[in-house]
Amino acid sequence: MIGLVDIEYNTGGPTGRVKNDVTMIEFTLQIVDETQNYKEIDLLDVVVKPPIR
Repeated sequence: MIGLVDIEYNTGGPTGRVKNDVTMIEFTLQIVDETQNYKEIDLLDVVVKPPIR
């Protein structure tokens, strides 16, 4: 089994122009079986709502 991690960030704030504003917006962990053509075994997908300012 292999675990694949995908972390997505929103950079630049809501306008895209704010410096040093990095917020995690999504975290995904997928467990696959590489011996069975990477068949998905389990999936954890969490969407994180960025703070409103």
